[in-house]
Amino acid sequence: MGEERALIIFLLIALVVIAVVTTVSFIFMMSGAPFRGQARDFSSNGERIFFAGRNSRNAIDFRKGPPWFQMHGGGCVVCHGSDGRGGRVPMMGGFTAPDIRYKTLTMPHDDEPAFTNATIKRAITEGKESDGSDLSGNMPRWRMSDADLNDLIGFLKSLP
Repeated sequence: MGEERALIIFLLIALVVIAVVTTVSFIFMMSGAPFRGQARDFSSNGERIFFAGRNSRNAIDFRKGPPWFQMHGGGCVVCHGSDGRGGRVPMMGGFTAPDIRYKTLTMPHDDEPAFTNATIKRAITEGKESDGSDLSGNMPRWRMSDADLNDLIGFLKSLP
């Protein structure tokens, strides 16, 4: 009888965890990340890249990043939010995504140099901090053209 009770308790806990993860995922996706395949009009190529992880022609290839990343639309918005301010990303153990608004990135910090357009591009494509150290493995390494990178930086500049 004790084993049956333990199994029932385990199954109830598993159901609660699944319900919480599903709810958090749904809320997270509704906070600004478009569902995969969802139609949306974008005012610029940079905005399209930020929200959908695709340019005007197709999806932009990437490597690394969290395992669940591609399931949630694949754009910067998935981790950094629709305003670019970042914050706690609750999926699969969670992590804190940084603020990637242009004015924040290009502001000098005590322990790191300010980002420049060149180092922002390097962060996006190579996963490097402004000082050259590695960014978290949660940051996808995007394979983007220089034109797409410039468009994305232009969009980051437009974030309040």
